[in-house]
Amino acid sequence: MKFDHIIIAFSTNKRPPSFKDINNKNSDFVFSALAKDKIYSADTALWGISGEGTFAPSAQHVQKCLKEWQENDHLFLMALIEHKDVKKGLFSPVVSIENVFKAEDIDKAVFIGYDVIDIWTGISVLCNAGFGFNDLELINNSGITCNSHGLLNNMEDSAKFLKVASELVPEHMPCVISEIYIYPNSAI
Repeated sequence: MKFDHIIIAFSTNKRPPSFKDINNKNSDFVFSALAKDKIYSADTALWGISGEGTFAPSAQHVQKCLKEWQENDHLFLMALIEHKDVKKGLFSPVVSIENVFKAEDIDKAVFIGYDVIDIWTGISVLCNAGFGFNDLELINNSGITCNSHGLLNNMEDSAKFLKVASELVPEHMPCVISEIYIYPNSAI
């Protein structure tokens, strides 16, 4: 599957938000049930906890993120999605990669995993949908695991998680599966 559009871009200040940052001990819900402390979501609401994050529907916003990354030695993450999936909801219009990066620079981005994103709110269902404590058993028994970045490793696991999530948090449907890239590759 070819993903060729940027839906979200932001600099990370080299640190994802922590599990503690997004989970309140008094809450009835658990966020980031799979990702735990390794969260590199496309969800700018999560990154906004530390003052980072820009939703990027235009080439100018992505370029602003890149400039900030270069000036502050931050990591730069971008979420890419296939064009056919974004004709509705929050992600329309989106910016084409070719409008921001030169062809040789596109290859410098490193794929780090998949996220599952609510097309209406832009939040990561993987990291920022509240799952009840009763839901955790179903999630934990699904056989799905996150990688070292707190993202899903492949499309099969992403589709499996999307199916589980559609039953547990139907208010966040429909969703899209998005590839997450980190830029530059020397930052990994």
